[in-house]
Amino acid sequence: MRSIFLLTISLLVMACGNSKNAAESTATPKAVLGEIDFNAPTAQINSVRIEGNLMFLDVSYSGGCEEQGFSLVGSNMIMKSLPPKRGIRLQRDPKGDVCRELVSKSLVFDISDLAYTQEVGSEIILMLEGYREDIKYTFMQE
Repeated sequence: MRSIFLLTISLLVMACGNSKNAAESTATPKAVLGEIDFNAPTAQINSVRIEGNLMFLDVSYSGGCEEQGFSLVGSNMIMKSLPPKRGIRLQRDPKGDVCRELVSKSLVFDISDLAYTQEVGSEIILMLEGYREDIKYTFMQE
């Protein structure tokens, strides 16, 4: 009877730990403002859409042996225009992946830090390197 009780407690503790790790791993990464590294690898950007403060990117790149990391970096500098414009770049960390398979992936970033101001309705044009169209972003309250 005691062993069944300990087994049940152990399973509950492991289940709680797994759900916490799952929640942490599914958090939407945030785009950051900073110095853009134009030497860092990137990916081919196939499509972009914005919903609220989230940017959805469909990309493809060479790899397939390792899980690669991605970050979305926005320039600190803003062009004085109406609406203002900011350059952004998708940067890829291949993590040593030397495979040559064509990989397609969907990425999501919280882009609220790329807003011109953190005020509802604030507009900015995001110029994503390697993407043919400018992207209009309007800050939304979460």
